[in-house]
Parts: sequence; structure tokens; C-alpha cells
Amino acid sequence: MRRATTKHDIPNDQRLSLYHELLQHKENGRLPYGKGKELMQQYGLSKQTLSKIWKAGQESKARTGLANVANKKKGRCGRPRRRSIKDLEVAIKAVPPHLRLTLRSLAVSSGIAPTTLWRLLQSKKLRR
Repeated sequence: MRRATTKHDIPNDQRLSLYHELLQHKENGRLPYGKGKELMQQYGLSKQTLSKIWKAGQESKARTGLANVANKKKGRCGRPRRRSIKDLEVAIKAVPPHLRLTLRSLAVSSGIAPTTLWRLLQSKKLRR
């Protein structure tokens, strides 16, 4: 049996519309025959993802009274940082002022990569 070609991350609006469609087509607590397969093809999902969205909606509805099927990845995805911003600030403040004039000299004397310093400047977490 072939694996389903599916999307990795489904946007929250699509997750919500899928949940609403599941609610609309549900009869006596179950979907009619073939409806699940139709929705899987329409949204490009696997059966497992479809059931996860349904289960998440039902559990949150039981807990709070409102169905929440939003993706929980926001703010938690990506590679974890090696050094926290506080550690970087401490390392930068430990450098004498005359060595902080350029990013290159600051990078050499603090041991922080110039690209990291530039990224901090761009995100406005570091002032010149």
C-alpha cells in the first residue's frame, strides 16, 4: 500500500474548516462511509492527521466548552539557541568600551560570532 502524500503543517484556518466539516457531516457520532477518505483527499491529509484534529477539537471542547484545533508549534519551532540573550548581554558588557566600537572587534573580544551580533542588532535586542 502506498503512503499518502500529505502536507506537514496545516495552517490553523484549514484545521478549523476541516473540524467544522467533520462536525457538519457527522451522523450519530460517526462519519458516513467514504466521507473521511473524501476529506483526506480534499485537504491532502492522512487518516492519522484527520483523527488527531478531531480528537484535539473534542478534548478541548470537553475541557473549555470551545473547540480549539490550532497548531501548538507557534514560538516553539526551530533550532534551540546555544546561548540565551542574557548570556550574550553579559558577554558583551564584559568587553571594555574601546573594543566595542565595531562588530568585528566586539566579536573577537567577546567570542560571539559576528553573524550572531548582527542578528541581535537586526532584531533590536542589541543597541549600537
